Amino acid sequence: MYKRVVNKFFRGVIDQAKSEEDKEIVRYGLEVILSQTVSSLALLLIGLSSHNLLGTVIFIFCFCSIRVVAGGYHANTHLFCFLNTVLSYSFFIVINTYVTREYNVVFMLIAGIFYFIILGLAPVLNDKREFSMDEIQKSRKKTRVFLIFELIISIVLYQFSFELYKFAIYAVILEGVYAILGKMKYWNLNKQALLKNVMHLSMAAALSAAWSTCGWYFHEPEMPKSLKDRLEKDKEKFDN
Repeated sequence: MYKRVVNKFFRGVIDQAKSEEDKEIVRYGLEVILSQTVSSLALLLIGLSSHNLLGTVIFIFCFCSIRVVAGGYHANTHLFCFLNTVLSYSFFIVINTYVTREYNVVFMLIAGIFYFIILGLAPVLNDKREFSMDEIQKSRKKTRVFLIFELIISIVLYQFSFELYKFAIYAVILEGVYAILGKMKYWNLNKQALLKNVMHLSMAAALSAAWSTCGWYFHEPEMPKSLKDRLEKDKEKFDN
């Protein structure tokens, strides 16, 4: 959908690029800008019509901040993505009236659950591009930082306005849902990343045990020859 709009109305911008490769990149960039702008304006319109404009701004800020580092579910088309975003946010607008201070303990409990869901699942990889292990590790660290930042924002907002505080929590809940759905949709990709993490953990455990007098608290398996050779090489490097 957006691709046709970009090709039709932004031809002059695209033609500024010299090579076909650059033009393809420009098209992609315009699609991203257009998609994000339309979705954001739609949410702001919903917020304005429901008298929750400031809350919507907080929601967009908090949701996007976590989303860009934690990842999550992506629809297959721009249209489904747009509809999914609008319907999801509309759901929060509908229930917003019923979320009062009386139920704040339950609300905080739900928020806490989704905080830990995001922490446990992030980053959620997708099939849009490939991710290196370094990128995955950095995204995981950034997710923790942004969640702490989000928690601070929520606490501050709670002191000033319960109504605005709710929208910061809605952002966390929605990202948590998208994280779960993303893990389900991109299970094979995320499974591969998980297996690599376990592999690195196993390698670290083996090397740690090799350098210790007693590497394990209970039964210690016999050290394989490959690990002995690695240990000898490391000792030679260390001595030199």
